[in-house]
Amino acid sequence: MNNQFNLPTALVALVLTLGSYTTLLGQCAEGQSQVVVEILTDNYPGEIAWTLTGADGQLMSSEQGDYTQSGTMYADTVCIDGADETPCLQFV
Repeated sequence: MNNQFNLPTALVALVLTLGSYTTLLGQCAEGQSQVVVEILTDNYPGEIAWTLTGADGQLMSSEQGDYTQSGTMYADTVCIDGADETPCLQFV
């Protein structure tokens, strides 16, 4: 069974918020940026998996098979180092 999904099967939004906005939210420590991954599931939510890595290949976060309801919006928040610069991230 292939646990990866094609973009047409799920709506994926990746929002990167930098700077003082994250301080207001209180989600991340000072010097970190907040990344919010929103997944709108299709009819096969258990098959959805994703990874978020830095430019150096370091795994920042991942999710696999934890989505159970079809037609549901899920949001995951990740804090990454480097709020002073715009990081290069890969979402797969």
